[in-house]
Amino acid sequence: MIPPIIYPILTTFVLLFDISAAKNSVKSNVTGSHEPVRAVVGEDVILPCHLEPPFDVTTLRVDWKFNGQFVHVYRSLKDDPDPQHEQFKHRTSLFHDEMHKGNISLKLTNVSEADKGHYTCYVPKLESQVKKGSVTLIVDPVERKDQKVKRPDPTGSSPRGSRLVAVIVILCFICLVCLAAGFMWWKNEGKDKHKEVSLNVFNNTDNVDDANNEDNQDSTNNMAAG
Repeated sequence: MIPPIIYPILTTFVLLFDISAAKNSVKSNVTGSHEPVRAVVGEDVILPCHLEPPFDVTTLRVDWKFNGQFVHVYRSLKDDPDPQHEQFKHRTSLFHDEMHKGNISLKLTNVSEADKGHYTCYVPKLESQVKKGSVTLIVDPVERKDQKVKRPDPTGSSPRGSRLVAVIVILCFICLVCLAAGFMWWKNEGKDKHKEVSLNVFNNTDNVDDANNEDNQDSTNNMAAG
């Protein structure tokens, strides 16, 4: 007969076993990159590939291929350079410290135009239906030093817009000059008119004074004659 105290222990063990079995039943799939990777001639590039959900592949074999040729081979817990194609000798590496998290991305150094194309990452002994992932590498030619590359203006302005702004500024300046000249003409014209009015008033005053003097003289003469 099993002692009663053993039942909780057995129950806990069964639950832990079920959880572990459930985790192992979730198969990890190899996933490459749905978007192409771009690089410039002479640069280094990383071709992404990983297992989802994460799975430790340090004890498994990992192959990278390009056009049917071996780019990189990892097996027996280390890199194996023997089957590697001459095109990729001493130019490839894996991230060994991250393989326990399912990272099997490939680093390719000193990229050349011959490297462009489709790459395949493959874990042959993985217990999953998806053991391969693919990555497309696009290689752009290096820019020549004597070739000026047009880059977008961070201010968002264009030559046409700059010319339009210059024309507007010139027109505004011309308008200001015209307004200033008109104001000076109006001011001078007002002074001339003021002088003319003052002169007319002065002349009219003189004429009135003369007329009054003549009337006074006539009155004096009439009184003397009387």
